[in-house]
Amino acid sequence: AEANAYTSIYAGEGHHDGKVQEYDFTIGSSGDKAGVTMNVTYVNQHEVWASAREISQEPVWGEGAFTGSGATPNGQFITVPFNGVCAGSATLNPAYGTCDMTLVSGPKTGRVGQANGPSLGNFRQFTAADTYNFAPLNYFVTPSERTSFYAQGHYDIADNLSFSAELVFNKRNSQQALASSPLFLGLAGGTTANGSLIGVGATNPYNPFGHDLVGNVSQWCVVQGNCGTNPNDLLVFLGRRPIESGQRLFSQNVETMQFSGGFKGYFNLGGNEWDWDVGYVYGNNYETDLTTGLFNTERLATALDSPGAASCASQAGCVPFNIFGGAGSVTPAMLNYVLYEDHSVISVNQRDYTANLNGSLADLPAGPLGFALGAEYLEQDGFSHPDATTASGNSSGNATQPTDGRTKTTAEYVEFDFPLVADAPGFKMLDLDVANRWSKFKWFGGTPGQPSSTVVHDASASTARAALKWQPMDTLLVRASWSQGFRAPSVSDLFFGNSDSFPAVSDPCAVPGALPAGCPARHAQPNAQIKTTIGGNPVLTPEKALSRAIGFVYNPDWMPGFDFSADYYKIELNNQITRIAPQTIVNGCYLLSNQFDCSKISVNGGIITDILDTNVNIGGIVTDGVDVATHYKLPSTSVGDFKVGLEWTFLKGYRQTIPTGGTPPFATTELAGTTTSFGGFPRQKANVSLNWNYGDWSANWNMQYFAAMYEGCSKKTLTVAPTQCSNPTEIFSPTSGTGRNHVGATAYHDVQGTYHADAINTDFTFGIRNLFDKNPPAALTAFANSFLPSFYRVPGREFYGRISVKF
Repeated sequence: AEANAYTSIYAGEGHHDGKVQEYDFTIGSSGDKAGVTMNVTYVNQHEVWASAREISQEPVWGEGAFTGSGATPNGQFITVPFNGVCAGSATLNPAYGTCDMTLVSGPKTGRVGQANGPSLGNFRQFTAADTYNFAPLNYFVTPSERTSFYAQGHYDIADNLSFSAELVFNKRNSQQALASSPLFLGLAGGTTANGSLIGVGATNPYNPFGHDLVGNVSQWCVVQGNCGTNPNDLLVFLGRRPIESGQRLFSQNVETMQFSGGFKGYFNLGGNEWDWDVGYVYGNNYETDLTTGLFNTERLATALDSPGAASCASQAGCVPFNIFGGAGSVTPAMLNYVLYEDHSVISVNQRDYTANLNGSLADLPAGPLGFALGAEYLEQDGFSHPDATTASGNSSGNATQPTDGRTKTTAEYVEFDFPLVADAPGFKMLDLDVANRWSKFKWFGGTPGQPSSTVVHDASASTARAALKWQPMDTLLVRASWSQGFRAPSVSDLFFGNSDSFPAVSDPCAVPGALPAGCPARHAQPNAQIKTTIGGNPVLTPEKALSRAIGFVYNPDWMPGFDFSADYYKIELNNQITRIAPQTIVNGCYLLSNQFDCSKISVNGGIITDILDTNVNIGGIVTDGVDVATHYKLPSTSVGDFKVGLEWTFLKGYRQTIPTGGTPPFATTELAGTTTSFGGFPRQKANVSLNWNYGDWSANWNMQYFAAMYEGCSKKTLTVAPTQCSNPTEIFSPTSGTGRNHVGATAYHDVQGTYHADAINTDFTFGIRNLFDKNPPAALTAFANSFLPSFYRVPGREFYGRISVKF
């Protein structure tokens, strides 16, 4: 039996957070015919708030108000007034005929005409300083609680037959947090109720304009030509963040179970021993999600008396919503009518049947001719059932369609291991391994009830592999391999329901200055976030890959304890399954003179209202580089034993190719040494280690290194946030003509020490991660928190300790 207890915490100036507690217990026993092992583990990860770290206290570190949200507690209201007159002290923008307004003060809790009610005189010009800083209200590290159980056992039925089984169960409760739900209404806001854009009616008692504000251009009196009898203003954008509703909290309860069992044995045939096994694996992942702080937009439209929606007075329980009153003007009664809880369920099942046989076909001069064959049948099915309100699209959150799907794969393989030469001059060993796999894949699914959900799609592939090992002497091994790859799309790739997303996107046609040649007209962009539709694609084709590698391992006799290896690799992936990224779509359409598929972009009234970015097969990826590793165990000394190690990766290139739909037909982006909306990778990564052992004491030091990278600075960024671009005049991208920002090289140092108390068979360990409290470099292309979590760590020095007891 063995028990472990572990705890860690980030401790530094101004913060003590992110505490982790982990406990596990393992017990096992075995005899002549049977054995069993069981383990139970509990982990509790506490949160770290974005407000607790300087790098994450603003949407883009160092740029403050320039990068906040237009959905503010006091609101941003952009209208095109029918009479060309703005409210209060706001001024008309002659280029667009718009008024861009916010409130002078709040809260204004009374109704129009009352002493403390909204009024036209309470409006002024909206400026960049009015944007809302939502970053501090997000988690930097999300809290989670995990409990897992593991058991395995085997029983020898006979000398040549045994049964084994394994069970894994894991339960996770986790949570994410965001700032209060923003309300984005009007033409550019994109929020709908029953498919119609939401406005504010003249009969709403908190509407100081005295007439309708309409979100649909077709309802505008200028279009209808009846402003004299039925005046109204076009509501281009209304951004309001009712902080009275509290934060949005996203809670997940996930249960994962996997059982595997099978028989294995051996028999003699033709003077050789043959091994066989048959197995079955069943897995299930069941997730229930709860989201609070969301608005039912059908009820919101009613509470606002939105033109075309039901009137509040006619609906039982409706409380008129005060959207013009500013922070503190939204009452609990108003919220009770429009808020709802989102309940959704996601589940995936897997059933896998396998059979394998391997042995020797014949004895060749250099050794036995190895042979293996096998077959597999794999079936996966899954579904996603969102909340009914979310599925209807009547939500301030991300609308998601219900979906389900099923995939089936059958495969057979055969493999030969040819010993070509052995124990000859210059050829201590020469071995060739070849194999081939035949796969057939079928899938069907989609939105339940739709005719397309029963359409069966299929694909097949034959993939081969060859590997050569040559050992000219005891101390040197040369290796080379060539292989084909095949990955069928997953249930999620194929059938993930269409969902709303609101990423930050810069519309090139809305950036001040010269209009790019690909722009049909000048656009407006009231909101930095543009609605994007993401989801699966049932007509995807499988990914195919070709991999090649060559390298060597050297262990010289003249330097005991030393080894050195180096490998060159090149991988080509075709038909990669991914999303293109909305910024790339708009750049490709407008900056590459319509060479990308511009039909993915929906424009209404000179504003991008949606970007279609569902899964697609792109051209692919070509990457190559060199991996180097070396280790040396120094001769023992009077002060202990030392061992040093180095693993270093040199990325030569990582080129991603996307079809443009124009001339040229493909656009290629180099991601080695860069970071973009595609992603990106440093050209060098390394780990350096030093280990020391002396009796009951041991210690190690490790350094993790990432080379510098560069990223593009958009033209919009250069206009409103130039300080983050280290060299804004240097041309970074030939397709977008932007400057570049330097993401500096970073090294993290970790230390750890352990004492073994032999009398009680216990190890005591203490360590510090990020010993020198290194902050990650800021990155403009980061999704959140201004840094890239795929490479860099959470800022802060982390202290940890572990006690391990063996009974």
